[in-house]
Amino acid sequence: STSNLEYFDEQTSGWCFSSESITKILGKEFSFEECELIKTEKSIINSKKWNSRLDPYYLFDKNSPFSKKDFKSLPYLPIGFILKKPI
Repeated sequence: STSNLEYFDEQTSGWCFSSESITKILGKEFSFEECELIKTEKSIINSKKWNSRLDPYYLFDKNSPFSKKDFKSLPYLPIGFILKKPI
Protein backbone atom coordinates (compact mmCIF):
# COMPACT_ATOMS: atom_id res chain seq x y z
CA SER A 1 0.00 0.00 0.00
CA THR A 2 1.20 3.52 -0.62
CA SER A 3 -0.20 4.43 2.79
CA ASN A 4 0.80 3.13 6.22
CA LEU A 5 -2.43 1.17 6.56
CA GLU A 6 -3.25 -2.37 5.51
CA TYR A 7 -6.58 -2.91 3.81
CA PHE A 8 -8.44 -5.36 1.64
CA ASP A 9 -9.04 -4.04 -1.88
CA GLU A 10 -12.47 -5.26 -3.00
CA GLN A 11 -11.89 -4.64 -6.72
CA THR A 12 -8.72 -6.70 -6.89
CA SER A 13 -9.74 -9.10 -4.11
CA GLY A 14 -6.35 -8.71 -2.52
CA TRP A 15 -4.66 -7.35 0.57
CA CYS A 16 -2.58 -4.19 0.38
CA PHE A 17 0.19 -4.20 2.98
CA SER A 18 2.26 -1.24 4.10
CA SER A 19 6.02 -1.32 3.57
CA GLU A 20 6.38 -1.44 7.37
CA SER A 21 4.28 -4.61 7.57
CA ILE A 22 6.20 -6.26 4.73
CA THR A 23 9.47 -5.48 6.52
CA LYS A 24 8.08 -7.02 9.74
CA ILE A 25 6.95 -10.15 7.89
CA LEU A 26 10.12 -10.69 5.87
CA GLY A 27 12.67 -9.40 8.35
CA LYS A 28 14.83 -6.33 8.75
CA GLU A 29 17.07 -7.18 5.79
CA PHE A 30 14.13 -6.18 3.60
CA SER A 31 13.47 -2.48 3.63
CA PHE A 32 11.79 0.04 1.37
CA GLU A 33 13.09 3.53 0.86
CA GLU A 34 10.41 6.17 0.39
CA CYS A 35 12.24 7.76 -2.55
CA GLU A 36 12.35 4.39 -4.35
CA LEU A 37 8.62 3.86 -3.83
CA ILE A 38 7.87 7.32 -5.24
CA LYS A 39 10.14 6.75 -8.28
CA THR A 40 8.52 3.37 -8.91
CA GLU A 41 5.02 4.81 -8.68
CA LYS A 42 5.87 7.63 -11.13
CA SER A 43 7.48 5.15 -13.50
CA ILE A 44 4.33 3.01 -13.56
CA ILE A 45 1.96 5.97 -13.97
CA ASN A 46 4.04 7.35 -16.86
CA SER A 47 4.38 3.99 -18.60
CA LYS A 48 2.54 4.00 -21.93
CA LYS A 49 2.59 0.21 -21.98
CA TRP A 50 1.01 -0.04 -18.50
CA ASN A 51 -1.63 2.55 -19.37
CA SER A 52 -2.49 0.73 -22.60
CA ARG A 53 -2.97 -2.53 -20.69
CA LEU A 54 -5.14 -1.12 -17.91
CA ASP A 55 -8.32 -3.19 -18.01
CA PRO A 56 -11.49 -1.29 -19.05
CA TYR A 57 -13.17 -2.78 -15.98
CA TYR A 58 -11.21 -0.29 -13.87
CA LEU A 59 -11.50 2.59 -16.32
CA PHE A 60 -15.28 2.63 -16.54
CA ASP A 61 -16.04 2.01 -12.87
CA LYS A 62 -16.67 5.48 -11.41
CA ASN A 63 -15.54 4.24 -7.98
CA SER A 64 -12.22 3.02 -9.30
CA PRO A 65 -9.08 5.08 -8.63
CA PHE A 66 -8.32 4.57 -12.35
CA SER A 67 -11.64 5.94 -13.58
CA LYS A 68 -11.21 7.64 -16.96
CA LYS A 69 -7.40 7.38 -16.58
CA ASP A 70 -7.54 10.47 -14.36
CA PHE A 71 -5.17 9.57 -11.52
CA LYS A 72 -2.07 11.08 -10.00
CA SER A 73 -1.15 8.24 -7.64
CA LEU A 74 -1.67 4.51 -7.29
CA PRO A 75 -3.66 2.89 -4.48
CA TYR A 76 -0.91 0.27 -4.15
CA LEU A 77 2.36 -0.76 -5.76
CA PRO A 78 2.86 -4.25 -7.13
CA ILE A 79 5.99 -5.87 -5.77
CA GLY A 80 7.80 -9.11 -6.34
CA PHE A 81 10.49 -10.97 -4.46
CA ILE A 82 13.43 -13.06 -5.55
CA LEU A 83 14.35 -15.54 -2.87
CA LYS A 84 17.86 -16.98 -3.02
CA LYS A 85 19.33 -19.88 -1.12
CA PRO A 86 22.33 -18.94 1.00
CA ILE A 87 25.60 -20.08 -0.55
